[in-house]
Amino acid sequence: MYYNFEPDLAAGINAENKFEIVAQELIGGEPRRSDNHTFDMQLSGCRIECKMDEMATSTGNIAVEIAAYGRPSGIATTLADAFVYIIGNNAYIVDTETLRRLVKECRTKAGGDKINGVGQAIFALLPIDRLEQHSVKVLV
Repeated sequence: MYYNFEPDLAAGINAENKFEIVAQELIGGEPRRSDNHTFDMQLSGCRIECKMDEMATSTGNIAVEIAAYGRPSGIATTLADAFVYIIGNNAYIVDTETLRRLVKECRTKAGGDKINGVGQAIFALLPIDRLEQHSVKVLV
C-alpha cells in the first residue's frame, strides 16, 4: 500500500487534533502549530512531530521516514524534540534522539509517492513493541 495524499493528510490532521487535546490535559498550555513545516506543533517549548500510522496495527511496525528523493529527510533532518506516533487509540511519545538510535537497528523499505512504480521515500520499519519499550504511551 502506498501513500495517498488527500485521505492521508486528513487522517494525519485528525490525529494531530486528537493528540493536542490529550497534550493539553497532560501538560497544560495551548499547543502552537508550526508554520514552517519543520515540526507540527510546539507545546511548553517542546517541538513535536505528530505522525499517524494506520498500517502499524496490521504490520506490527511503524514506518519512520529517513530519506526521500535521494536525500535525508524525516527523522534524519527534523528540528522536532519529540515524535508522537498515533496507532489506533494510543499515542506513543518518544524523544527524537532515542528514535534516531532505534531506527539504526531497523530494516528499511521504499514507499510513499511512486515514480516508475518505485516508492521515492525510504522508511525504517520499527517494531511497535520496541517503540513501546522506549516511549510514553497515552490513550487518545
